[in-house]
Amino acid sequence: MIDTVHGILETRGDDSVRIGIGGIGLEIVTPKLTGMQLGPLGSVVTLYTQIHIKDENITLFGFKDTEARSLFRSLNGVSGVGPRLALSILSSIHSQALYSAIEAEDVPALQEIPGIGKRTASRIIVDLKGKLTDVSLQLGESEG
Repeated sequence: MIDTVHGILETRGDDSVRIGIGGIGLEIVTPKLTGMQLGPLGSVVTLYTQIHIKDENITLFGFKDTEARSLFRSLNGVSGVGPRLALSILSSIHSQALYSAIEAEDVPALQEIPGIGKRTASRIIVDLKGKLTDVSLQLGESEG
């Protein structure tokens, strides 16, 4: 498992960054805001990562902190929510707003996220309600 990546921020795209580590450049897929929050090109950065292997494709996802990675893992564990949709969710809604929508069983709020229909929104709520409380408290304290 690749738990973290620490290196030089070489490039930044809409949904990925390239981090240089000892002559190797790793492309890491990130939520949109994460890429912008890493600082200027050339700066030393650390991302908390999750690797995903499907068929012959290996994708490395990166997050600014362990809480965001944990939320990604939780979303990815919901039936019908793969890694790309989980990343899209994290790119579309603030973590605290996502937690609030899940806890309030607010299906319409989740349906505003691109790629989320009524069935998937309901599944996210059923699978994650009450299971994200500790993480949401940690995020609320660190983001505030």
